[in-house]
Amino acid sequence: MVEITDPTAAREGIEVLDQDVVHLDQDPLRVRRMIARLDSTWLVYQTTNRRVRTRTRVGDAFMAFSAIGPTAGGTVDGREMRADRLLVAEPGTEAELVVQPGYESIAVLIGPADLERHLRDRGRGDEFQRPRGIELRRPAAGAARALFKLGRRLVEAAAARPAPRYSRRCLPLWNRMDLSRRFVASVRGRHTAESPGSPRTGRWRTRGSPSP
Repeated sequence: MVEITDPTAAREGIEVLDQDVVHLDQDPLRVRRMIARLDSTWLVYQTTNRRVRTRTRVGDAFMAFSAIGPTAGGTVDGREMRADRLLVAEPGTEAELVVQPGYESIAVLIGPADLERHLRDRGRGDEFQRPRGIELRRPAAGAARALFKLGRRLVEAAAARPAPRYSRRCLPLWNRMDLSRRFVASVRGRHTAESPGSPRTGRWRTRGSPSP
C-alpha cells in the first residue's frame, strides 16, 4: 500500500502502469494505492480525495480492465466513466483521465495470452473481442460493479496482512477462483464499445511536466 501526497511520486510502488499526475485543487492531496499480485495478474486499487488529472500508460505486456466505484466520477479522454462500464485498454495504450474527489477504481492487468487461456479453459475462447486503443464497454448487468467490489476486497485483505505470513502473491485459492469467474463474466461477449478517442501509444513526457 502506498499513500501519495506529492504528484511527482505517482510512479512509486507500481510496475505495470506509468502515471503522471497533476493536482487540480488547492487543498492537500491524498492518493491511496494498493496492489496485489495473483501469479501473472495484477490488481491495482486507487482512490483520491481531490480532483486530479492523470496521463496513464498501460505496460507493454498487459491489457487493462478497470471498473470504478459506485459514486466515483471522472472522464477518460473526455468521455464519462460510469460504474456500469468497463474501461478496456490494449497493451501500451495511453489515456488522459480527469477524476473527481472520492474517485476510486480497481484495475485488473493481465497479459493477452493469459487472458485467452482463462477464457479458453472456461469454454469462452471465442467470446472476447480485443480492444483497439481505449474503449468503454458495457458488460452484462452488474458485472462491472461486482468486479470492482470483489477486487477492492481482495487488495484490502492483502494489504492488511504483512509478509511473510500473507504474501501478496499467494492469495487463497478460493479468492483467485472467484475473481477469475467475476473477471471472465465482465470481459466475455462482444459488448457495445465506446471509443473515448484515437489510440495513443507514444512514450511519456518528462516526469512532472503538465498534461496538454
